[in-house]
Amino acid sequence: MLTGTANPDQPLKALAAVTAVQERLAPLADTSLVTFAEGRTTVVMHRLIQRVIRERATVDETLPAAVDYALDLLHGYNQQIPGGAHTWAARTTVEALLEQTDTLYTLTAPDLSSRLLTLRVWCGRYLTDLADFTRAIPLLKQTLADYERVLGVDHPDTLNSRNNLAGAYQSAGDLDRAIPLYGVPLMNVSPAPNEDHLSRSRPLTGRDSVASS
Repeated sequence: MLTGTANPDQPLKALAAVTAVQERLAPLADTSLVTFAEGRTTVVMHRLIQRVIRERATVDETLPAAVDYALDLLHGYNQQIPGGAHTWAARTTVEALLEQTDTLYTLTAPDLSSRLLTLRVWCGRYLTDLADFTRAIPLLKQTLADYERVLGVDHPDTLNSRNNLAGAYQSAGDLDRAIPLYGVPLMNVSPAPNEDHLSRSRPLTGRDSVASS
């Protein structure tokens, strides 16, 4: 996740990214601020240390920049997750994204950024692809409510979020809830530049941001 922007098709760049992260983590490990687990592929930090760092960042007014950087990492990580039937093979990756996104959501609410809400929509779509409707639908409902509060009911991202919730209801077989949501006009949503890229397995918010009839 810390090297989420590395391109796996370019191993030299990926190796450079991993090396850079390890060099930054080494001094933290030497001072026991972090430890390594799972074959040095996972970084662990005590919750008390996390809280102290967050409180110091709040006082220093550096927390917003830290949150933005965390979002950069999560969006890079998200780029690696496939949609549709392929999501089943990446379920562990999806769960990791869900955990980190939920934590960031809890720590920053109610001052939520649209970039974080975009990740929440992606998580809802992945859960829909996995037929995990007991988690997908509540997540997408809350995200829609957050969009309406943060951006307004007529914002294109809000309308797209509504459409994603409708898609989850439809996939779950609940047409009584899906149809009214689909009935909301999407006149303000910009169409995709190439309709060949439209896919029900991908969110209608974020890097695709498309209209759906």
